[in-house]
Amino acid sequence: MAGCLNDEGDRFCNGPLGSLCDPPERPPNRANAGIIVHLVKVISQNRSTTTTIHTLLRVPSKSEHMQVQREEGFWRVPVGAQMYSMSAQSGLLVGFDIRGKQSPDVVWNEERKSRYLLRDDIQCPLSADQMVWPSCFPEPMGKEWRGVLGHWSDLGAMSAAAAREGIDQTASRFVATVVIPASAEERSDWLSKRLDETVPERPGPEWRVLGYDVADRWLTSGLSNCGYVRNERAELQPRWASRLNAHHLFDDPADALLFVKVTNERVPEHAPFFVYGLLERLTNPK
Repeated sequence: MAGCLNDEGDRFCNGPLGSLCDPPERPPNRANAGIIVHLVKVISQNRSTTTTIHTLLRVPSKSEHMQVQREEGFWRVPVGAQMYSMSAQSGLLVGFDIRGKQSPDVVWNEERKSRYLLRDDIQCPLSADQMVWPSCFPEPMGKEWRGVLGHWSDLGAMSAAAAREGIDQTASRFVATVVIPASAEERSDWLSKRLDETVPERPGPEWRVLGYDVADRWLTSGLSNCGYVRNERAELQPRWASRLNAHHLFDDPADALLFVKVTNERVPEHAPFFVYGLLERLTNPK
């Protein structure tokens, strides 16, 4: 089972190595990390919907004690703060996959849910992690496959492979995974070292956001696939369970970013963790 624990309480995670997590690495130097300020600006509102812009600002450490005030729906921040967009639409596309439907009674029984989930009422969690939400493809297949982290870079090639393999595309879900860097440095690192070109380059309007996951660089979810040992679950539930949607994903990317910090400290052997947006293609975007 993914992320199981041994008798001594050591944490197992079914990542790419499939074994006991490595010892914690030396924590990075955070002297110049600064602080993160979450900004929300309401740009339109009517009786049924509210449209907002979620933005993160990284404030240099030397400005840590400078006042940040809200005035008439806006936020006044220190001069020199760097601004980063934080949404699935602005993320970097990892690739595409086809995910199937799960049977909650078989895949996510009560024992597994109590060990890996923060919400008690979730039937089947969704995740960027294929150990949590399995792919319909047993493994990347064919010469046309090209991608990273078990995803397809070409949406058309994936659809063609699914047809050849007899995957029922009406009973499955087309998903896209995007990584949402928290800084310009993270964005540059992902673009230069970890991602491949995709076709299409980014999800279009026919894709809807399912939510935001927190996972390591190999997509091992720190939200749903790193067992909560001892009293961790009881300590984290009061603050975080209410922020998770029916898919056991964050609706607000800023909440996901805050949970990154928690997970880096809770599971240092897999750090650093990142925010990933999970999107689903609508069968009828109209």
